[in-house]
Amino acid sequence: MTKKIIKALIFLSIVGVSSSALACMNDVKKKQVQQNRQIKKGVKEDRIDAKEFRKLKKKQRKVSLLRKRALSNDGIIDRKEARKIARVQRKQARRIKNFKNTSR
Repeated sequence: MTKKIIKALIFLSIVGVSSSALACMNDVKKKQVQQNRQIKKGVKEDRIDAKEFRKLKKKQRKVSLLRKRALSNDGIIDRKEARKIARVQRKQARRIKNFKNTSR
């Protein structure tokens, strides 16, 4: 009886970890897509110039590289890696906002 309970708890913990890791991966990807869309919109509206565009795209590549490295280690993004990526994405969101809102 206790073996069944232990097996069930182990299974549920594994499923819980993997589902939270998948959610984390989706959040990172979703944020990347959103930020890329904002950058393109800023360029289209002439609110972001070519130099700023290059800087923003370089930082976007950095986030993509962080995500790829996190996934290449063990196939999932753990909490520490997710925090690091989220921090870089928040900085990038501020950069995009600043570049779009600076007057020319």
